[in-house]
Amino acid sequence: MTRDTNVAINFAGNVFEGAHPIILLADTELLRKVLIKDFHLFTNRRRIEGINGPPLNHGLFSLQNDEWKRSRSNVSPTFTTSKLKDNRNDFIQIMVDQTETHNSHLENTDKVETPTKQYLALKDDEIIGQALIFFIAGFETTASLLSFFMYALAVNPHVQEKVFQEICSVCIDENGMNDISYEKIGQLHYLDAVINETLRMYPPVTRFDRESSVPCELGGYMLPTGTIITVPVYWLHHDPDVWENPEQFIPERFYSSEKLKRDPLYFVPFGIGPRSCVGMRFAIQTVKLAIVQCLYQFEICTCEKTTIPLKFEKALNIFPQDQVWLCVNKRSL
Repeated sequence: MTRDTNVAINFAGNVFEGAHPIILLADTELLRKVLIKDFHLFTNRRRIEGINGPPLNHGLFSLQNDEWKRSRSNVSPTFTTSKLKDNRNDFIQIMVDQTETHNSHLENTDKVETPTKQYLALKDDEIIGQALIFFIAGFETTASLLSFFMYALAVNPHVQEKVFQEICSVCIDENGMNDISYEKIGQLHYLDAVINETLRMYPPVTRFDRESSVPCELGGYMLPTGTIITVPVYWLHHDPDVWENPEQFIPERFYSSEKLKRDPLYFVPFGIGPRSCVGMRFAIQTVKLAIVQCLYQFEICTCEKTTIPLKFEKALNIFPQDQVWLCVNKRSL
């Protein structure tokens, strides 16, 4: 970097991982440039040598540049609204169908293979790589979110009661719980706010990275190719200048009127911009279905072993230092 690398104007800080300088960026205007406006300059995630071997190197998390764009364009239809409504979760079959559709289109148009047409088809090893990434990332994210959600309800019983009453009013009739449709899940607005507050306090990852693909200017600095920009998710979610009493669980922060008062870059549990988590909507939909089924039948409570507040290990993901103990009581319906 030109200018003094020990000075971090508009940055949260300049730190080192070993001998490699890392820019810890917390200014939301500069983050907007990196993640959205100038995304073409910061398309790639950092690659960690020794981890990104096959088949993970074919997954969206590891792919770079045009290979990432091609795979993303194929994977995105897997998570459209129509797929979520149909509750189709056979990702491998969906991606195979998508590839066969493109191949059939090529055969039925002309025999000249242009780069544009070749661009869309996924290969078998890429389908395997995407499916593995979906399983690893999806399982961990939904399990973590559900665990922290239940903990938050246990230590905030008034919030749990309000979520339960909303579920009863939207999803329950005189015959009990019927099939929960995509449309009904979308009507659970308070539940949505509680999930978002859980993600604010306990984000799936504490940070994520982007890497500059060419020399570029950012905040008055010239960055060389390969500069790592780290987005401090946990810090953004707990900035006391943005979130009043950030360690308190307040779902009302995510009412529509409240969200309009703050920069959306202060809430990025799944990233933001073109490289945000492609399966975010599916993960949230799955979590909501699980919550509705669980809270309709059970009440979640604290017990003598419950740790309040939680203490965490220092890691990329949020892990409690000790086991989390809760009590589950069956409701009388």
